[in-house]
Amino acid sequence: MSEIEVSPEELDIQKAFVQKAEKLFKSFRKYNPNKVLLEQIISKPHNFTIFEFYGSNILHDMADYFQAGITQQSETDSQNFMIFVKKLYMMLTDRQKHKFQAKFIVVWQKFKVDYSSFFEKVSKDFHKILTHNFDILMETEEEVQDSVLQEIRWAILLSPAATFVKMLLRAARAPHIIPSVLKICRMVSELYGQKLKMWHSQFEVDTPEPLLCAVFRRLIFEGRASFKTTEEWENVDLISIAFLEHELIDHENCTTFPPLMKSADLLDVILCQLCSPNRTPTKSIDIISRICNRILEPENLESPDLRFATSIRDQPVDGLFLTPTIIHKLLKLGEEFYGKSQNITENLYHSLKSIGFKMREKEVVFDEETYELILESDLQQAPWWLEYAMLTWFGPALGVRKRRLPTEIFQALSEDSDRDEEFEEIHTEEEIENSNSPAEVYFFKLFQLALVDVSAAAELFHRGCTLPRLHDVDLTELLERVMWEEDVKKLPVNPDERHKFGCLVADILRTVEHKGPRKFNDALIDALLSGSNSAEEETVVPASAVFPIETIKALEQPLPIVYKWPEHEYARNMMGMSLPLVKGRGFLQYTVGWLPFRRPINTVIGAPIRVKRVENPSKEQIDKLHAEYVQKLTKLFEDHKQKYGVAKETQILIK
Repeated sequence: MSEIEVSPEELDIQKAFVQKAEKLFKSFRKYNPNKVLLEQIISKPHNFTIFEFYGSNILHDMADYFQAGITQQSETDSQNFMIFVKKLYMMLTDRQKHKFQAKFIVVWQKFKVDYSSFFEKVSKDFHKILTHNFDILMETEEEVQDSVLQEIRWAILLSPAATFVKMLLRAARAPHIIPSVLKICRMVSELYGQKLKMWHSQFEVDTPEPLLCAVFRRLIFEGRASFKTTEEWENVDLISIAFLEHELIDHENCTTFPPLMKSADLLDVILCQLCSPNRTPTKSIDIISRICNRILEPENLESPDLRFATSIRDQPVDGLFLTPTIIHKLLKLGEEFYGKSQNITENLYHSLKSIGFKMREKEVVFDEETYELILESDLQQAPWWLEYAMLTWFGPALGVRKRRLPTEIFQALSEDSDRDEEFEEIHTEEEIENSNSPAEVYFFKLFQLALVDVSAAAELFHRGCTLPRLHDVDLTELLERVMWEEDVKKLPVNPDERHKFGCLVADILRTVEHKGPRKFNDALIDALLSGSNSAEEETVVPASAVFPIETIKALEQPLPIVYKWPEHEYARNMMGMSLPLVKGRGFLQYTVGWLPFRRPINTVIGAPIRVKRVENPSKEQIDKLHAEYVQKLTKLFEDHKQKYGVAKETQILIK
């Protein structure tokens, strides 16, 4: 950062001010503050930034005399000292603020005792001022004034955990402030390298930990007690994404800020919350498991490099991923929510799959005691499809070569697929006797596995299906019956979520139809997965894109000379119309061009409208359906527009 250019007169003013400040510091050091100087400095406005040279002296005085200042003989004197120091802090350059923060944190934020509550007490109207600034932050749709951000920055410095938690609770209720929250977080980067102490409840850890870990843990704890809507939990997910992202600060040199949190630290917090006995509300488990799944995904470039525990006897130490315990907890949680929340079970099973993938990459193997314990206590009583998936993911780590299959699938495998070498049969022949056909049972079992791992189900299907006369049945009708009619109560999937089987269903139909006489029809898959309960029904789904700001701007009053440009004349003659003149962003963030601006476009999907199939609909029937669709679409827009920043008076126009 370059020095601020000041005139000789301004230097004289600053020099006199700094001399007064140093004299006042010394009076506080003697526990006899100079009331006259204090009144002059506090009450008189000083609208200048302190020159770097003088600022260096000031910040050292602020750090050196801080303890004396906050321990004055009267609370009023201590409060006046905090007002004095805060004013000096606001007058420092950003570089000098960071230097002061580094000194302050080393001295005051590394104790085992949290002094934040004391700092809040000696800061006059601390909570009132903080609440006021948070209110301004939430009310401002555009860029927030720097003075507001600096006030919050100062509050974080004095009371890091409590201020952060309050700010993130606000962000959960008003996600439009998340960019400003990130900006404030970058201003106090010195806090994140320390393990700080804060008060915890009985369900939380009782040891010093990185600040944002403590904050995120507290955010979840407070959210469970105070959040009223599912949107607030969805915004917690947005906050977690923002905390783990790099931030681009120099577009020419591609310089970035590192993520605010390490993914391994956040994963530790998330796993602790998943393993806690608190299961309410269910939406909290949904979001926490989603964050866990996203962090562990192999495709995630920020996914942590885990050091796996290979024995159930391994003790918890920093940086060690307690694999056996975590596998056990995730399986138990999946069992608890199976049939209750497909989102949660999917997140948990995908997390297990990612852990297995990472262990396979590192060729990690459990010791004999551990893999026997997992096989006997966790998988022995598990459904076949969960056991099969777990052995697919963790087979090498568990020392298992053969995976077990129910009779209906085992007998249907092609003998050319090394069936006996890779698989073992589970005898379940009694289920076939109560079913309409072996094919129906086969596909039901396959869909059971697909609920846990679609890729494993597809791989199993492509081992070769030797069911007799499979080409002679209406496969689409068979799959529909399995998914929608006979087994709708057995498969714990909501009808609106059946699209998750889409890839597998398409794969089955393509494979079978390719070998048979009929041609494959994509529309059959669409009808099958659309949610219809009958071949005589279709669905129409209203959807609205809600966004408050134009993604590209038209020039309302372009210069008249523009219309005389040769390029404009040529385009108008060729196309028979005058092209609109618009502006957007360039390839670099702060340039002008024709690319759309980076604006959020939120698409809201409404409930499906069920329609009876009519071969030759009348105009009255079409008009009736159109009117219902317009009515549902308008209501959808009105219900959601204010959530995404669209003005209350804005109306949707449908022509």
